Parts: sequence; C-alpha cells; structure tokens
Amino acid sequence: MASGTWTYATGVRWGSFGNERISSLSVAPWSWIKLYQHNNYGGYAITFSNRSSYRIFEQLTIYRMPNGKSWNDQVSYIKTGNY
Repeated sequence: MASGTWTYATGVRWGSFGNERISSLSVAPWSWIKLYQHNNYGGYAITFSNRSSYRIFEQLTIYRMPNGKSWNDQVSYIKTGNY
C-alpha cells in the first residue's frame, strides 16, 4: 500500500484472503500507518510511526487492544501518511 492512502475490508483487495487477516506490517521511512479494528474508523485504533530513514517491521501478535485481544487478524481499516 502506498503511503498517503487508505483501504477498508483489508485482505479482500489483494486476493482471496478475507477481512481481518493482517499479522505484520512494514512502515516506510518518514511515514505512519494507523490501523482500525472496524471499517470507517470504528473500534480500537493503533498508530505505528517511523521517523527514521530505515524501514521498520512490526509483528501485530505482540500488540494488544484494550479489550485484551491481539491486533493480529483484527484490522479492518488502514490509513497511511508521510511526515
């Protein structure tokens, strides 16, 4: 996904995978990614920021939502942007 874009029903646009199938992500240099639990900015949200000149990789299995669930396979809406 290019920085500065958004998508909903994650996974559906990239093949036969269903919604809520993201387990990891890569954040490009000088950019951010915000993940939402539900479409249209719904549910819990988490932001991954990268203010460096190197790409960073994150495993969503280690991040927990306030309800105790892992972010792994919970993402339905994504926004990205640049610094």
